[in-house]
Amino acid sequence: RSRLQVELAGGRLTAELAEMQLYEGAGRATLVLDGSGSVPQVRVTGALENVSARPFLTALADFDWIQGRVAASMDLAAQGASEADLVSALAGQARFDFSNGAILGLNIPKMVRGLTVDTLLGWSENPAQQTDFSVLAASFAVENGIARSDDLEMVGPLVRLTGAGTV
Repeated sequence: RSRLQVELAGGRLTAELAEMQLYEGAGRATLVLDGSGSVPQVRVTGALENVSARPFLTALADFDWIQGRVAASMDLAAQGASEADLVSALAGQARFDFSNGAILGLNIPKMVRGLTVDTLLGWSENPAQQTDFSVLAASFAVENGIARSDDLEMVGPLVRLTGAGTV
């Protein structure tokens, strides 16, 4: 079930997905494409709640190695005359929270316990392995097309990881 309202007026398109049920969860989003000024502007805001992560991510991006439930939000905007301008001007914030799931193909605690020189040369994926977690979450501040996170966190029965970085 979904409900979409679209308005196009004066060179500005607003698409509001006010209600969306997908992958056992729900979401909402608004997309604004504004070509009314001298420089086009784009803004997307949205949120997902309690979505089944693996089928959603597989359909969205052929990304099938995380299972569990996901809640996510974003508020991103950019302006520019080309794709490169839009990417380099991207700004806003985003967040994801996975819960009660697993990273498939890797057993991180087992890998750390058996750390050897061979392991350091390259960890190989094993479809029979997984790393369970209760929480896998991060928030991102985006400025000039660069996303920064200082609060990556994964908590599970046998693993606790934190991290930070930029993309």
